[in-house]
Amino acid sequence: MLPTVEVRWFYKGDIPETTLQRFRSGELPQEKEAVEERKDLYLYLPGYPRLGIKLRGTSIRRQNSADQLEIKQRQLEGGIVTFVPGVTGRLERWSKWAFHGEASGPQLSTILTAKDEAWVSVGKVRYMRRYKVTGDKKVLAVPLNDWPDNGCNVELTKVIVPGGQVWWTLGFEAFGESDLAIEANLMLTANYFFAGTDMGMFEEKDSYGYPSWLNVVMAHEVKR
Repeated sequence: MLPTVEVRWFYKGDIPETTLQRFRSGELPQEKEAVEERKDLYLYLPGYPRLGIKLRGTSIRRQNSADQLEIKQRQLEGGIVTFVPGVTGRLERWSKWAFHGEASGPQLSTILTAKDEAWVSVGKVRYMRRYKVTGDKKVLAVPLNDWPDNGCNVELTKVIVPGGQVWWTLGFEAFGESDLAIEANLMLTANYFFAGTDMGMFEEKDSYGYPSWLNVVMAHEVKR
């Protein structure tokens, strides 16, 4: 089980070019792995934003490799936080579990999605950054293959859902050695990131996790 503290914003439409350019500028050259294209399958749970269940990366799976089922449960919605001026978001504390299928057996995606319309296909183009938080509270950019004890992942993602809807999301996922450290890692990284990139305004009304976003998207699809 991996505990995290997260904040995320969702916006309809494609990623603005200036937003993408500012995200991709930074202290480290962009790695090949910093851009990931994949398709996830989400289990749609109407009216239940505290639980997220997905099959990760099913469209780019190497032949005969195992599916990964991820389950995330929101433990706490920590309220609205102001980062730098003009940036406010809703902190959420999550616990995450990952389960791998047998590479030689039937894929989890095949078993779970057979004749089941509750699973929603979400295409993603993800741009990633990772930061380390040092013992003296400094925030340092690190390569994506480096896993510090205390740090935070930052992602900018274009998401495409059935029916052709396109959205984009900016998210921070902090990890660390204790609950207090994890929240501090998110605050330090987010403030450092926004101060250095001038990404513009982000408001709490657009701040929620993937399960809540999926409810918004699917409600729109039903009305169409």
